[in-house]
Amino acid sequence: MVLAAYALVFAQGGKTLKEGTHLDSLKAELADGSVFDIAEHRGQVVVLTFWASWCGPCRREAPVLSRLHDQGVTVIGLGVEEHSLERLAKDAVELGARYTVGRPESGVLERMRVSVIPTTYVIDKTGSIVLARTGLVSEDDLEAAVRAASKS
Repeated sequence: MVLAAYALVFAQGGKTLKEGTHLDSLKAELADGSVFDIAEHRGQVVVLTFWASWCGPCRREAPVLSRLHDQGVTVIGLGVEEHSLERLAKDAVELGARYTVGRPESGVLERMRVSVIPTTYVIDKTGSIVLARTGLVSEDDLEAAVRAASKS
């Protein structure tokens, strides 16, 4: 699944979705057995990060994302590796992630144009992307994007 997704995304040019894009749907199976559905989070700011256990920048971002989670921001870490949900949860703890983790449903990597790990999106209360970044995102940039998303 993951390799096929990367082949498709690289064929699309490896660019993230554009800021301002509205997300009507996005689902993921979470490590606690529940399902994340972006449509159920309208009215909330959501930070989505696509990560992998082998990713150095993901390790550096995990504490920043955890602090946002601790401040009440909905942070969802979607692992791109084909591991069990139990293993993803264990890997997330080892990264220092205190936020919710899971695995995107089929097709999400392609639709979200995930070609670089990490890829991070901040989504405002209306479901529109206010920040779309690949690679390590600074704490200042994430906090500014969450503030902007909160005003929508």
